[in-house]
Amino acid sequence: MEKITIVIPVYNCEKYIRKCIESVINQTYKNLEILIIIDGSTDKSHDIIEEYAKKDVRMQVINRSNRGIFYTRIEGIQKATSKYIYFLDADDWIEENTIEKMYQYLIKYSCQVVRCQNYYKDQNEKIECGGEIQPLKKEDFNDELYEKLFGSYDFASIWNQLIEKEYFRDLENIDYTINYGEDYLLNLKLYKSIDTIILVPDYFYHYRTNENSITNKQTYEGLLKKLNSTAKSHLAVVDEIEEYQDILQKEKYKKVAIFRAFRGLKNRIIEFGSYGIRNKQEKEVEKEIKKIVTLRKLKQICRTNNTK
Repeated sequence: MEKITIVIPVYNCEKYIRKCIESVINQTYKNLEILIIIDGSTDKSHDIIEEYAKKDVRMQVINRSNRGIFYTRIEGIQKATSKYIYFLDADDWIEENTIEKMYQYLIKYSCQVVRCQNYYKDQNEKIECGGEIQPLKKEDFNDELYEKLFGSYDFASIWNQLIEKEYFRDLENIDYTINYGEDYLLNLKLYKSIDTIILVPDYFYHYRTNENSITNKQTYEGLLKKLNSTAKSHLAVVDEIEEYQDILQKEKYKKVAIFRAFRGLKNRIIEFGSYGIRNKQEKEVEKEIKKIVTLRKLKQICRTNNTK
């Protein structure tokens, strides 16, 4: 059996980390490297992780100052010693046969990425797994798929995939301050390199909303980071599309990505603006929003693509 690395970034997840780790150490697929990167946690996450690490030699723990989720994911890719990588967030968990089944799919269909379905939050009921396995080769990527890839959030997550490590390329010059939409950027870098991706109907991944995550912080600082990060990530997506060599309607998909960017920015602006009104910080919030909507790059993209 090929060794597979499971990368788990951790930031203040003492409430959930046990369930996450136990879902990994109890996998039916045993040849694992469990790489846990503690990204400056200030709670008891480290103590809990070390407790498990003493019992399971497959676990490697990296403990360092906070650098953010994007930096942590890239570090996980660089430090992984196996051919394949699976990302798991510390507040989530996976079914016990996840790695075994996804690896079987990967080998059977000779692909570089296997993407599964996921449950949301704390659902106890199983969702019926319908649909068919879809092996998608790059030459078969069609207009519908590219519309979803560049214009929707269907491919936004990195964590429900088993990935062949060597296809993570072009990771230099990444803006590590992006902490909202960073998974989507990583996926775009990955997908432009692969030959085949498998979309499977199985529900393996349990995604939980964590109130402590950066995307859910209802504070001035948290919402400002969310707004700025959204702007950076969406604008970076437009640049990333330019790197795709095999698509014929590149300008069309850039426009699709721009409209996606405006939808995302509008939601973040409304969220930040509402916070400012509720907390009597209208002037401070207005100042920060103005910085975003007057970004030179954003205005340039609008002019180039005739986007109103």
